[in-house]
Amino acid sequence: MASKVWESNPDLSVTQVIDVLTGSAIDLNAPGWDEETGFGVVNFNKAVEMAKEIAPQAYIPTPFSNPTTWGLEGQVTPLERATADEFNGKYYEWESRTIQSGDTLSQNCARYTG
Repeated sequence: MASKVWESNPDLSVTQVIDVLTGSAIDLNAPGWDEETGFGVVNFNKAVEMAKEIAPQAYIPTPFSNPTTWGLEGQVTPLERATADEFNGKYYEWESRTIQSGDTLSQNCARYTG
């Protein structure tokens, strides 16, 4: 249904399409969103007509922090000591790694395991 709304006005932003779908829905309980039925039942015809009448707005996402490198050295303080009922014979050696912005899992595996 969202694709048909977008087709009726391709210049709408994603948030405008969501607003059209939620604003044109037929409420089943209390007006607006509720936990049981959400915004209600989609009114397809009304949504398409609303989309045709809306002036497009630019979608500008909220910027978020995207560090180029990061690590946890000196940032973690254990509050309790890990314990086990018995030693299972396994010992793990942990090594510090730096993950860079844009790294993928396969890049990290190749870089650190060869």
